[in-house]
Amino acid sequence: MRQPLATLLALGMLVSGTLPARAAEDSPMATRPQQGPDAIARTLQRLGYKYRQDEDGDYTLIFETENKRSQMVWINGTTETYGPYDIIEIWSPAYRFKGTLDKAESYLEASQAKKLGAWQIARNPDGEGILMFVAKLTAPATEAGLDAAIHLVIDVADRMEAQLTDGGDAL
Repeated sequence: MRQPLATLLALGMLVSGTLPARAAEDSPMATRPQQGPDAIARTLQRLGYKYRQDEDGDYTLIFETENKRSQMVWINGTTETYGPYDIIEIWSPAYRFKGTLDKAESYLEASQAKKLGAWQIARNPDGEGILMFVAKLTAPATEAGLDAAIHLVIDVADRMEAQLTDGGDAL
């Protein structure tokens, strides 16, 4: 079986809850550095992408999208673990808001149509919310898998940002 297919199948099992119950009980979710100190950096370099790495080890990339728009994407420099799986998180913001997000249910419905990734909301300490599209891959990710996930989150988040801001391009 090809590794990208195996990665997607494992991720599907993780999301659908079909992992063995024992794996979830024996291994609480945790955070740890990527396998190999520069695994993501090497992959991004092989893909020819320019990036910035912050003090936490997270990677920030900026891509040009349709109609001369730009979109930021982050790749966490640490993995989350679930049972025997190390998970890489790739995310791109679509919208900033205060208070509650109108039509939140519509984002959950939009997530159902995606084969990889889902909408999430994060809040900063000031209470500002950020709607972001997030894809999660098992580590180590292949070049093709990481590249596809990066472009997916960029495309989905940028389209939503344009829709919610009447064409605005702040993120």
